[in-house]
Amino acid sequence: PAPGQEAPIIITVSEPRIQIVEIGQTVTFDCSARPRFQTPDPLTITWAKENGVLPQGRAEDNGSGVLIITQVQSDDSGTYVCTATAGQFVVTERAQLTVGRDPGGRQPGGRDPYERAPVVVINPQYKQASEGDRFSF
Repeated sequence: PAPGQEAPIIITVSEPRIQIVEIGQTVTFDCSARPRFQTPDPLTITWAKENGVLPQGRAEDNGSGVLIITQVQSDDSGTYVCTATAGQFVVTERAQLTVGRDPGGRQPGGRDPYERAPVVVINPQYKQASEGDRFSF
């Protein structure tokens, strides 16, 4: 729209608009839109990946603004664009996805080897003896 002019469609991507997840997780982006005024044209909401395509077989755009990506991979990282269209009016909003490696190198759903408190083991253990006593470590 021109400066000072309101967009004909109000579009919102629910928080979190920036998601940082580990490989193998499921991500959901939720986009909602409504026209500012009555229009004879139906309102459609679609998702796309900027400079790419939605992950084949793992992304579901339900047509009502919800995008679900399952078993995310590192190459799913990027900007996802929600587009709301009503006749000649088109507005977009963006969401960001960053997929990182699991910090502990564990399998999805496995235990993080770093989530326990560190343990200190001192060898040999302290032993006390008097002169002439026999002992071993």
